[in-house]
Amino acid sequence: ASDMTAVLSLIQITGIWITGDETILQTINNLLSGYGIWFGFDSVGLFRLQQFTVNAGASLAIYKEDIIKINRIPSKDEGKGIPIYKVKFNYQKNHTVQSTDLAGGVTLDRKNAVLQEYLSVTVQDTAVLTLNPMAKDIEINSPIVHSVPATASTAANTEANRVLTLFKVAREMYSLRVYLDPAQLSSLDLNK
Repeated sequence: ASDMTAVLSLIQITGIWITGDETILQTINNLLSGYGIWFGFDSVGLFRLQQFTVNAGASLAIYKEDIIKINRIPSKDEGKGIPIYKVKFNYQKNHTVQSTDLAGGVTLDRKNAVLQEYLSVTVQDTAVLTLNPMAKDIEINSPIVHSVPATASTAANTEANRVLTLFKVAREMYSLRVYLDPAQLSSLDLNK
């Protein structure tokens, strides 16, 4: 219940267009992926929904003599694990882009809005380029939409900054086979 409450507070500013060709799983993925939300079963079999965030929890100490096997896992993301310094975050999808046949009473702001498939915000941290000159920029299409443009813009900016925070640092993943004390098992789970 706590997962659902947290997720619903995030996705209240969202919307997707369903054509009928999507499966339920594709629809859920499209809806939740715009907020970096994963769903699945945890180590005790509970169905969970949570947003990927920078881990702020306690670390688990594993000593060298407890490691049976260690392997580095290559990154599967598009940039192969190279940090990013800029995020262009698209939101408020316009499903009917219009460049002609606009009525004379349409404001210039509205004309500019209907010319584009998405509105977008861009956030960046150029300091990342100092440590990682090969840092990349990414573009994300999100399901964030709202009838109040300022509300959608705020939500998009918040999510763009969250993504930048996650991916502007180099991270490496490892697979470990280790001896663990039974008390340590409870601290090993998704998003911990």
